[in-house]
Parts: sequence; structure tokens; C-alpha cells
Amino acid sequence: MLRSFKNIELLRYYVGINFEKNFRAFAKQNEEKNEQLASTVFSTALSLIASFLSTKYIQILSVPLNVAIILLVFVVGFIISYNIYICAYRKILRVKKSLKKYKRKTSAIEIKEIIDSFDHIACDNVLVAKEFMQHFDSQSDLELSTFYYFEIIYYAKTAAKKALKILNNSNNCINSKDKTDAIDLFRIKNLCVILKQILQFISDHKGEISIDDKMRPSLDHQVSLLEQDITKACEKCDGLIQNF
Repeated sequence: MLRSFKNIELLRYYVGINFEKNFRAFAKQNEEKNEQLASTVFSTALSLIASFLSTKYIQILSVPLNVAIILLVFVVGFIISYNIYICAYRKILRVKKSLKKYKRKTSAIEIKEIIDSFDHIACDNVLVAKEFMQHFDSQSDLELSTFYYFEIIYYAKTAAKKALKILNNSNNCINSKDKTDAIDLFRIKNLCVILKQILQFISDHKGEISIDDKMRPSLDHQVSLLEQDITKACEKCDGLIQNF
């Protein structure tokens, strides 16, 4: 099971990471193009104004010095106004992104992705973590058991994050008395119970693994973060059960 799962996990990782990389590059490219377009429009507008003013003043003034001063004033004014414009444009974009982030509702597609990530990632990762626990034997093979130990942390952390994602979107992602097309609450409770068992295993065997003493504070921090996520998930789950 471990070998087949790891092969699938690697395939999913490389496909996912490449897609995300290309998507981010595409989004960034489009954002830069939008800013370039806005800058072009602004520059064109000011150029037209400059052409109009230059033509008007050149007809009135015959002294080259006056024309040079007018052009110098225009260039300085252009630089200042352009920078003000770009700052205002970027601030408007940030405000729009902030409003979208905090005010928009979770879409049906996003809800399905959250539910699917629990079904296909969180649950599978808990099973894999449990199997690594069964193979853990620091007395016979310390290096391999150390590898298993860190894999247990990784899969437990991912499962806890996915469980929290479900619990933070409980109105849309968890079944109620009248809703049956999402995640059943008892499944999340069962997963939380297993996560607590995994956390206990991680705490009990932390001193047995092969790791440099300088890196142990980092490991302690990782275990502490995992404990926080699992505790938070369990508390949220219990709260939902009380109000079910």
C-alpha cells in the first residue's frame, strides 16, 4: 500500500506543482500587462495634452528659451503625476483584492474542492500515517524509523489542515439534520480521534529518532504547531457536536 500510495502521491505532487507554477506565472503576467496598459493610457493622454499645450505656446511665444522651460515643466510634471497615478492605481487594486477576500462568498466549486480534499487527502493521509506508525521500529532500523517519524508528522499535519478547512466552512461543508450532500460530522470526529492518537505517538517517540541536536528545537516547534492544529480541530468539532 505504501509504495503504490507514494507513487500516486508523487505524481499528484508534480502535476499539481507544475500547474500551480504555470497558473501563478500566467496570473502575474496578466497583472503586469494590466498595469502596462494603464500606464500606456496615462502616458498617451498626457502626450496629447503636451502636444496641444506645446502647439499653443509655440504659436504665442517665439523665444526658444520659453519653449524649453515649458517642455521642462511638462517633463517634471509628467514624472510626478505618473508616479502619483501608479501609486493610486496599485492602491485601488489592493483595495479591490481585499474586498474580494473578505466579502465574497465561498463558491460552489470551492466548497466541492474543500470537501474533496477531505475525502481524498485528509482521510488517506491519516491511514498512511497510521501505517507508518505500524512500521516504526527504532530498535531494528533507526534511520528508516526516523524517516517514518517525519512522514507521520507530514501526513498528520496535512490531514489536520484539511479537517480545519472543513470545520471553518461548516455551514457549507458539513451535513446537518436537513443536509446530506456534504461531510458527516461523525467522520470528522473519528478523524480527530485518530489524529490525537497520532499526536500521542509522535510525542512518545520524539526522543528515539536520529536527528542533530541543533535541529531538535525546530522539530519541537513543528510538533507544537501540529498539536495546536489538532487541538483546534478537536475543539471546533466538539463545539459543532454540542450544537448539532
